Amino acid sequence: MNDYNYVVIGSGPSVFRFLPGMQGSKQRILVVEANDFGGICPNAGCEPKIFFEGASKISLLSQKLTGRGMANPAKIN
Repeated sequence: MNDYNYVVIGSGPSVFRFLPGMQGSKQRILVVEANDFGGICPNAGCEPKIFFEGASKISLLSQKLTGRGMANPAKIN
């Protein structure tokens, strides 16, 4: 049986933030991925996340502008 210091489930973008800190160390990492390495966004696209991010930015900005020319802040339904 192999010994690992870390076991990571899924290989999405968050893993790529974790791995560079491990370069040059003797730590052993096991990445478990059932589908394409890299996760959904690099392999299939992540438009829903991008669309929601844009809508939420507009909603938050309109809240900050309420009383400064914006009568009612935008709401996401």
